[in-house]
Amino acid sequence: MSWNPWRWVGEHYPHIVVSCEHRLPKRVAGIWRDNTIWLCSTLNQAERRSVLTHELQHLQRGLPSPQYRDREERIVDELAARRLIAIADLARALRSTRDPDALAEELWVDRHTVEVRLSNLSPDETAELEREFGDEWLWIP
Repeated sequence: MSWNPWRWVGEHYPHIVVSCEHRLPKRVAGIWRDNTIWLCSTLNQAERRSVLTHELQHLQRGLPSPQYRDREERIVDELAARRLIAIADLARALRSTRDPDALAEELWVDRHTVEVRLSNLSPDETAELEREFGDEWLWIP
């Protein structure tokens, strides 16, 4: 079964409210403060799933010191992408398309999450995809 961030937040953080009712500032898709996670009202379902998972990673890890924010964003992006896209699901989707937008639609995530997942494959995952696709494997940054 694929990762369901709404179920997870309800089971593990029942005190957290997830709100999709407000338009957030430009380039802000989601934000976590205190007991609320806000997701921008303009996001589609796959984007909300991706952004909520990202914000839940922040919730689990806590707020970093200001000097580590950029690094923390990269870490949280990777953790969220791994949680949302299992390697078997990625391989299945890659059989149909190599286009990042089409992969995102197939995997029910946003394009950013696909790009992060593809850019952070472990050596074992890369080897698995190379075995699966042979000479057809084209890494997409």
